[in-house]
Parts: sequence; C-alpha cells; structure tokens
Amino acid sequence: MAVIFISPKKRQRVFFTIITAIFILFVVAVYFAVFLAKPVAVVQISSANLSKANIDMSVFDSKQFQALQPFLELDVQASKAGRDNPFVPYYQVTPTLAPAPIQTKK
Repeated sequence: MAVIFISPKKRQRVFFTIITAIFILFVVAVYFAVFLAKPVAVVQISSANLSKANIDMSVFDSKQFQALQPFLELDVQASKAGRDNPFVPYYQVTPTLAPAPIQTKK
C-alpha cells in the first residue's frame, strides 16, 4: 500500500485557490444584490404647510409668564485661561506658581 504525501506548498496553493474562489463568488453575489437590484419606490411625504400655521401669542400675556424672573448676571472673575503652551503634554508642564518659601527654625 502506497502512502501519498501532498507537499505543504501544494496544500497551501489549493487552500488559497478555494478561499479566492469563495471570495469572488461573495463579491459577485453582493454585486448582483446591490447594483443590479431594481430600485424601490419611495413614498414622498408632503411637508407641513407653514403658511397655515397659527401661533398662540396669548401665552406672553398670562400671569405665569409675567411672574417669571430673569436670572441674575454671573460674577465671572477675570483670570488667565489655558496653558502657556497647549502643545506640551501634561506630564512635561512646569508649574507656574512660585514654590513656598522654606521656613527655618531660629
């Protein structure tokens, strides 16, 4: 009884040929399903006719609306925003505050 060995390169060539054929069949199937499919009719919904819109302005005359109070202005303190060089990574930023003085006992 003879034992037939198939070389690894031939097995690899057969494997890639089968994979390529399956891929080509997949691409052809997608092509036929997407590009050659008949277009589906889309029902167009009419937009609202804005010339017939009626806005009730009596809300502005109501007691609840008249009782509304505006927010107070925010007290924003002017300060320096951002960093000196925004392109330097955070781990390389040097502190801009002066170090605390060293206290010695007398």
